[in-house]
Amino acid sequence: MKKHFIVLLIQILIVSYDCYSQTTDLIQEARDITKGGYSIFDKTMVDLPWIEIEKSIKNGAIVLLPVGVIEEHGPHMCSGPDIYQAYISAKIVKSELDKKGIPSLITPPFYWGIADIANCFPGTFTVSESTMKSLLSDIFVSLNKWGVKNVIVFNGHGEPKHQDVLHQSMIESHKALGINIYLPVDKNNINRYQNSDFRDCIIPVDYKPQISIDCRFDNCHADCIETGTMAGFFPSLVDTVMARKLEPTDFRGRPEFKSPGDVGQAWAKDARSVTPLGYFGDPASFDYEISLINYMNDSKSEAGAIEIFFKDK
Repeated sequence: MKKHFIVLLIQILIVSYDCYSQTTDLIQEARDITKGGYSIFDKTMVDLPWIEIEKSIKNGAIVLLPVGVIEEHGPHMCSGPDIYQAYISAKIVKSELDKKGIPSLITPPFYWGIADIANCFPGTFTVSESTMKSLLSDIFVSLNKWGVKNVIVFNGHGEPKHQDVLHQSMIESHKALGINIYLPVDKNNINRYQNSDFRDCIIPVDYKPQISIDCRFDNCHADCIETGTMAGFFPSLVDTVMARKLEPTDFRGRPEFKSPGDVGQAWAKDARSVTPLGYFGDPASFDYEISLINYMNDSKSEAGAIEIFFKDK
């Protein structure tokens, strides 16, 4: 009996060590991704001579386009999480595609999107719909002129108007130029696009289940997830001491809000009156290790989906 117990204990220790080792490796890989500092030009076309770009395109390189905005993210973070995270996604995907021998290039990140909701806060830039669409269209024209066949967009900003303009620009440029432009989308959410022209711009992704974080209340912006992700990848851009002291936003007990929809509408109408400090959720509960692991796994899932998608083409 004692012998069996010892064998069982050893097996448990081995499994525990393997899990710990895998987690440690993933965190180290995340750290390696940002070795170029916080420059969003690191590992992009910007740091390459044109002859290398041309060679890669001739070899069939898939172009990765990070899209986001510059937008306030509370008193504890910089104003760049949306574009930094989109850029990191592209960087992780490129690293994974490199391992598979699939050539890819990252464009300079595009951060002149629509951020009307938080534009009441200094540091939040927003542009008109026509400006955003024109800028994106011009980027696609340039890529098409150089011979690029396939572009994958990584969007880091969820404002509905921003997403609508992005989708419309992708559709119109595909039709006008013949260039293929795609966006990774959770396979569980693609049904909403079945009656839209955007259905042809989707790469379905089977994301792994997220490791849960004990965040209180509704998390939407500069919350525990974004705070943890930024603290993990770019620790110098997050005041973690301040973050731990921030009280969570809680709208559920307030009589003026009858439903989550009421909160969302009020926030979209006047964000500063609803969230005076510019965050929506519970940043104090961030866990940078869990956020790093979740983000790495999501991006690796996207890379795997991209590999499968183009194998079937």
